[in-house]
Amino acid sequence: MVYLRLEDLKIKDVLISAILRSCPDICTLILDQSDGFSNIPIIEIAKYCPKLLHLSLNSCICLTNRCITEIARSCPKLRHLELGDCSIGNEAIEEIAVNCTNLKYLSLKGCRRISNEVMKKLNSKIKIEHPDYSDDEFSDSDLPPLIPIFTGGQNGIAITRSFRDYSLSHTSDETDLISAVINYLRENPSTRVINNYIYK
Repeated sequence: MVYLRLEDLKIKDVLISAILRSCPDICTLILDQSDGFSNIPIIEIAKYCPKLLHLSLNSCICLTNRCITEIARSCPKLRHLELGDCSIGNEAIEEIAVNCTNLKYLSLKGCRRISNEVMKKLNSKIKIEHPDYSDDEFSDSDLPPLIPIFTGGQNGIAITRSFRDYSLSHTSDETDLISAVINYLRENPSTRVINNYIYK
């Protein structure tokens, strides 16, 4: 089980795509308020994350109806979906209503292009409100101490010995960074990545 929280960051397509393709066990993905990427890696979520349970894309400006359509059709286990302040419309909600049969929670705060008629198509058992994270399985308060993985200058990364004796410093390009993160996630399937930190 992999938990990824990359919130309020500027992220390139190549990094998101590489992680998605290498981590089929992602169950929680949070990209709230992050930018710098197109809708391409968002669509790839549908292809590479079949075990996804929790997806949060609040304020992702690249989000489109097609993104949600692909995700709704390909992620049948999805239980928690947040799409607040996104430019989606009736088409996306109709796909969610038809395909996301296990959905328990849906956030649509700030989505102004959705009609009341379409909202009525959603299962009445779905909670459409702000979530209460006090009992959330992935509450930050339950996480162990942080281990920083990104340190040094603009092109630097240091991975401590607690990362199975990985050792990499002053990497020369983004490819090294992507490889380091992916390799660790592959060998540690229960890892949680939250912004610039990894939880073991």
